[in-house]
Amino acid sequence: MERLHVGCAMWTHRAWDAHIVGQSGERLRAYAEWCNAVEGNTTFYATPTRETVASWAAQTGPDFRFVLKIPKAVTHEHRLAGGAEDLATFLRAIEPLGPRVHALWIQLPGSFTPDDLPVLSQFLSRLPADHRYAVEVRHAGFFKEPAALEEALATAGAEWVPFDTTAFF
Repeated sequence: MERLHVGCAMWTHRAWDAHIVGQSGERLRAYAEWCNAVEGNTTFYATPTRETVASWAAQTGPDFRFVLKIPKAVTHEHRLAGGAEDLATFLRAIEPLGPRVHALWIQLPGSFTPDDLPVLSQFLSRLPADHRYAVEVRHAGFFKEPAALEEALATAGAEWVPFDTTAFF
């Protein structure tokens, strides 16, 4: 039986301090008492140290799940066509989480268009098979004609991250 995981886009929010952060001050540990999953948005901006990630593992139970964003150095700066060292550093850093990593989230810039699909397909084909992958696209072309993206993701066994496009379009 599949277990439902529920979480937020972060585990720390100033307004939550009075309600869920315990005496220890370990926000993730307190958050994990309320939710059993979280989006790791901070990994998009910088790769955490292995020690930091090990502390995340220590603060969560074995059934807790993380959906971590691949760093923007790979997705935005190298546009999936480079950044192998940045990606390898990230993958080594998150190893302490083990099976708690539910999926790795590939957030693409709005300038990444349907014409760039071959780059995405090639990138997905090179990723380690021991992780699940989810892709977020932001270019309007993907939403007008989704078939090619859906096919590329299905071929790679990756998911499409849905979101409300009202703010973008």
